[in-house]
Amino acid sequence: MGYRMDVESPGCTTLFLEGYYMAKQQAEAANRSAFWRELFTNHKELLEARSNNACREYFRQAHGREMDEKDNQAMTNVKADLRKKFGIRAKGKKRKRAAKGAAPVAADAATAHKVSLSSLEQLEIAIDNCLSMARHLDPERLDKAIRSLRAARNNVVYLQGE
Repeated sequence: MGYRMDVESPGCTTLFLEGYYMAKQQAEAANRSAFWRELFTNHKELLEARSNNACREYFRQAHGREMDEKDNQAMTNVKADLRKKFGIRAKGKKRKRAAKGAAPVAADAATAHKVSLSSLEQLEIAIDNCLSMARHLDPERLDKAIRSLRAARNNVVYLQGE
């Protein structure tokens, strides 16, 4: 049984064995994502940080150079993936605004749709009925829904006063 070894490309060596070509896998080189995955796994506090300056400093110490666009992209992707995996949520402007209960501001007042007062009253009654039903069904398990319904009703009442 004879074989012949051909080198076709730097990433793959092909063996010719009795009429069949078989690709021989070479050792996998460390990729960009592997560095970030290991760093974020060992330093979970970096996942919670909004700024990436500390991450860039780790990279500079490990590689002796500044990050390029592909390194930055790999870092961002891995950070988002691990945040999702570990259940870490970013603290951005949208979350802060939602926590305060502020309604989003319309981009242009001229494009805002005018709703009749009678429609708003009907909507308030419908939300009140849903709120009443949720409170009677299971107030503990439906606490989040009850809070959302109360916020919706308060918003409708606010719109009626405008």
